[in-house]
Amino acid sequence: MLKDAENVIQSWLDLQCQLLVGTRQAVVLLGDPGDGPVLPAATWPEGVISTPALSNAAASALHQRRIVVRAKESAPVAAGQKGDIVAVPILRDANLVGVVTVEFTQRSQSEQQVAAKTLARNTVWLDLLMHKKSTADDSPALAVVDLVAASVEHSHFEAASNSVATRLATQLGCERVSLGFVRGNHVEVRTMSGIATMNSKMRLTRTIAKTMDEAIGQDTTIVFPANDKKSFFATRCHEELVKMAGGGSICTIPISRDGVLVGAATFEHEDERGLDRETIALCETVISLIGPILYDKYLHDRWIGAKLSTALTQQINKYVTRGHMTLKAGTAAVLCASVILATANGEYRVVADAILEGTVQRAVVAPVDGYIKEANVRAGDIVKEGQVLATLDDKDLELELRERVSEQAKLRREYRQAMSELDGTRVSILKAQLDQAAARLALTTGNLERTRAVSPIDGVIISGDLSQSLGAPVERGDTLFEVAPLDSYRVMLKVDERDVRRLSPGQTGQLALVGFPDEYLPFAIQRITPIATAKDGRNFFAVEALLERHPQRLRPGMVGIGKINIGERKLIWIWTHGLIDWIRLKAWSWTP
Repeated sequence: MLKDAENVIQSWLDLQCQLLVGTRQAVVLLGDPGDGPVLPAATWPEGVISTPALSNAAASALHQRRIVVRAKESAPVAAGQKGDIVAVPILRDANLVGVVTVEFTQRSQSEQQVAAKTLARNTVWLDLLMHKKSTADDSPALAVVDLVAASVEHSHFEAASNSVATRLATQLGCERVSLGFVRGNHVEVRTMSGIATMNSKMRLTRTIAKTMDEAIGQDTTIVFPANDKKSFFATRCHEELVKMAGGGSICTIPISRDGVLVGAATFEHEDERGLDRETIALCETVISLIGPILYDKYLHDRWIGAKLSTALTQQINKYVTRGHMTLKAGTAAVLCASVILATANGEYRVVADAILEGTVQRAVVAPVDGYIKEANVRAGDIVKEGQVLATLDDKDLELELRERVSEQAKLRREYRQAMSELDGTRVSILKAQLDQAAARLALTTGNLERTRAVSPIDGVIISGDLSQSLGAPVERGDTLFEVAPLDSYRVMLKVDERDVRRLSPGQTGQLALVGFPDEYLPFAIQRITPIATAKDGRNFFAVEALLERHPQRLRPGMVGIGKINIGERKLIWIWTHGLIDWIRLKAWSWTP
């Protein structure tokens, strides 16, 4: 049992905040502003200081002596978020006792009203607890506190519901207490006090289920015989149950969770006047607290198929009932988009990185061993055919040339002398030596002429910069420059291996270069290289394509994006085929 009034109020507030979905902060204030100070009796979370927003709402409720609901548009900001505030005065015999104020997350107007109604109903129980605190420990109101705590302690529905039903029957002196929840269009009785195993085919069980349907259908508490002779509610099923029991009284209270009727509780008393107004009010408070707790446990303990069915039913109900306009509009938009994607066609294109290259690239190499003397151009320069690109140092070749000329002149003199002496043998030898010297002279002359590296074609230098290497030695065959033409280009596309199977020579596409993103250059595929290269964990194939036109501002080495036209496909296939192919591959890899 609870030991003092503060613990009673704190426990009550803790339970309310657990049951009301979306609660951020709450406070209970006791006192009447007209008679004295109003002091805090409990806060949630415990120990947290009340915010000005809660205090202002509480002051309004105390001053007006009625429920105050702050709409989301006018609710002050708390914890950086907008929220709704509900303040409910606590009244005892028309006298103001205090106020309970709760701040929620944003919610609709109907949800605000449900929260305010629940709080107002449960403040009756709070006042009853405080009023009964000075009585004996076996007070019904205090026993209910332990009952609620016990229902929370049980982790499974069956144990919790049996304990609750049995203890309710004992505490209230009822012959039987039954609990049932809606399944489909009717209530299914799940628990009856004193009965361990339920049988839905029993006549008694069916009759109790009808009484619960009768109360839920009218969304009200039904008592038979009625305490109010002016009651106009239908009680035929309740009357039938009383006759079956041989007399007494019956009370059925609907169970509501988040504003939706989910079940009912039926109290059967053997005395016709055993269920008076005070007892019924207490029962309503108890059920409003215990019902949602037991319903959550009932939902949690069901098998997965039932959970999925309920979730699906709840979602469907949102579409057939009023409200939920955002969900309905969103679903309609998704359905319309799905229909469009499934029926409309679009142009499917394979996208790949691209680089611009010349169709021909000529290399200018060092013709002889030597040293770089002059460098007239560098990469990016426009050159003409025959233009001198670089010159090698020719001092050694000049000396060699003079040596070859001198050698040739000496042999000629010896040759003429031998001729004058009619020495045939020596003439033949000198003749051969003269031919050899002439060949060496021609070679040296040719090497001297080749010390100038000239452009083989009109074009642009795409690689090579010797301006920083003057005097550096080079060997014959070293590449000095690469020249590409300006009027003939090819596009090299790096196509992912997942898309290359859809390509074939002759297909067309467009190229957008980084330097000219607003201009699209048409091209046609010429060749697909059957060798893959790996990069960043993916494989690519080189695809060669020719441009159909060559603007003057194009230069080799430019990069961009190429799109290859494959043909028309369904829009939904264009957007999902990559994922579907991946799923197929993974499914096949997991198949035994």
